[in-house]
Amino acid sequence: MSDGRAILAAKQAELMRALWAKGPVPTGFDSKGVLLEGETLLSKRRRFVMKMRPALARALGRRFSDHFAAFAAANPLPAHACADASRFASWFEDRLGEEDVLERINWQVGLKALLASSRREALSADMKADLDQFGALIQQAVKRRGPLALEEPRLKVALIIGSVAALGVELERGQIEPLRAALHEELAPTFEEDSPSSLLEAGLASLRVSVAVERVLERVLRPEQQERYLAEAGEDPFLGQNLPLLSIPAPTVELFAEAVAHVWTKAFVLGEGTLPAARKIAADYAREVFAPQPASGRGAMLARTAHALELQNEAETRLVEATAGEERDRIAKTRGSIIILRSAAATR
Repeated sequence: MSDGRAILAAKQAELMRALWAKGPVPTGFDSKGVLLEGETLLSKRRRFVMKMRPALARALGRRFSDHFAAFAAANPLPAHACADASRFASWFEDRLGEEDVLERINWQVGLKALLASSRREALSADMKADLDQFGALIQQAVKRRGPLALEEPRLKVALIIGSVAALGVELERGQIEPLRAALHEELAPTFEEDSPSSLLEAGLASLRVSVAVERVLERVLRPEQQERYLAEAGEDPFLGQNLPLLSIPAPTVELFAEAVAHVWTKAFVLGEGTLPAARKIAADYAREVFAPQPASGRGAMLARTAHALELQNEAETRLVEATAGEERDRIAKTRGSIIILRSAAATR
């Protein structure tokens, strides 16, 4: 009897290994039937994990099945099925440091929730979960790849493609790889730039990327896709990013210069002796801001905004150079902490 139980146990173990694709089908069993049953068991296991971790499944998109198959092959089904979902999440988290894993996440799901949140739209329970999952993935990316992870070319391009899709542009499979290649080529100069040292420079770097992205989208998207993109992107140059923006509704060069000099005086705590130089620099800055610029299209709007930030950066650099001592150090430390824009209302 004991020998019979041992043989039966061995056969059962062989069968289970075969069902989980970890060994050959034991003698006496139908190979095709065992393979089909194994696929059925894997499918049931996968569906249960999707039910337990729906936000992660949505974030992985089409690649969820591939990731889960790799996980299941290395991890037998635990005694408690609920533990399978948490084990898969931990397993996937460990893979985030590998090349091409983060880059192939379905970022549009989390970015769509982030965009809706930035626009103060009501979020469904699923979107709240997607937003939390997005934050967790970004946090893990930085943890595993360092503080500049989001500036890595491949991941940055993946996030840009996700942003375009999050705006409602339905990209076809055949468009994604050409779009990815075109973005890498167009954005190559921005990848080589030094890290921004101020919020102003960060905003300017973001705009330079956006201008390059616009050039690519104009080439790659079909007319109806371009129309949808422009309708959703609107006139916000920063697409809802929470930046310290100061919009000045000044209809004339003189009023804009006066307002800028006032902002600088308060923000940098300028002394009386510095005010004449500040007013002169603000006047020169204002004249260039009011110089004619291309007026139509989102690309032109982004280029105008980037030009305005470049002018502000140059003006504040001149202001630092016009001062000395503690005042110079104070301005150098705080310059670029506010992004100044001329309000569109001023042109009406």
